[in-house]
Amino acid sequence: MACRMLVRLLLVAAGLLLAVACGQASPSAATASTRPTITATPTPTAAEILAKPALSAMKDMHFTASVRATSGGQTAELTGEGDMVVKPSSAFRLKVQGVVGGASVSQEIITKGGIELLRSLAHKVKAQS
Repeated sequence: MACRMLVRLLLVAAGLLLAVACGQASPSAATASTRPTITATPTPTAAEILAKPALSAMKDMHFTASVRATSGGQTAELTGEGDMVVKPSSAFRLKVQGVVGGASVSQEIITKGGIELLRSLAHKVKAQS
């Protein structure tokens, strides 16, 4: 019994020492001058987000992506990789594969100069003899 009291006393003492070491004896001891100020960042519009790549020095990039989403009881799990060219003109290629609502999906999406191409990638199965 005395051992448990000693352990509790040591834990309380350690907590108080930690609070003092952090410069605050209690959470209510913070004043307005010691609290950090938080400034809200305005949410950018979709048009502002889409304009960002054209305003940057970025010319192209390669990326990988994975998505897992559920909506209305349907689940989608997709992975993909692709390339995006910003300058000298905008182009985009994405190969994606996965399962959407229990159905396998494997497609390649290509856009260039306002033209969009969508190609289904069929999995070739080796014939067994």
